[in-house]
Amino acid sequence: MAYSDELGSAIEISSLSFQTFSGPKVHFSGLQIYLGLTNAVELRTEFDSNYISGTKTLVYDHSDLWLNSGSPGEWFTIDLDNSFWYNGSDNLIIDFCWPEGSESIYVWGWIGDVNRSVYGLYSGTTGVAASHESILMKLNGTLSLDASTFGAIKATLGVEEH
Repeated sequence: MAYSDELGSAIEISSLSFQTFSGPKVHFSGLQIYLGLTNAVELRTEFDSNYISGTKTLVYDHSDLWLNSGSPGEWFTIDLDNSFWYNGSDNLIIDFCWPEGSESIYVWGWIGDVNRSVYGLYSGTTGVAASHESILMKLNGTLSLDASTFGAIKATLGVEEH
């Protein structure tokens, strides 16, 4: 889960990027990624109860997939099948689901103060463990811009008229 104050503003998310710690590649028999909104500050173990109703959206669905990460420190990207409009005010859930796989890619992350991750079985509706772990990732896409006038821009930037 990513908090709204970490994300900054509304964005049309079209891909996700991860910074490699180690491991050159991973194979998934299938991989689904869901994005959705939540008003929770800490995730519960029942997966779907974390989402604001109607916001859980399948944005990526591939079978027999190899992901290549590059060298440690490099970023690799997953281009989504469908973009997701993040509204800029709610917290964001990023949900990864796969039935089985082989090999490994490890990415950077951090440990926080509350449960921001939930792990469980592929076909399960309830997680077996909640965790304080968070994955370092970039949300790539188009930012929302506010409409403004040239006069407002000049005033904001402190440009003086003579």
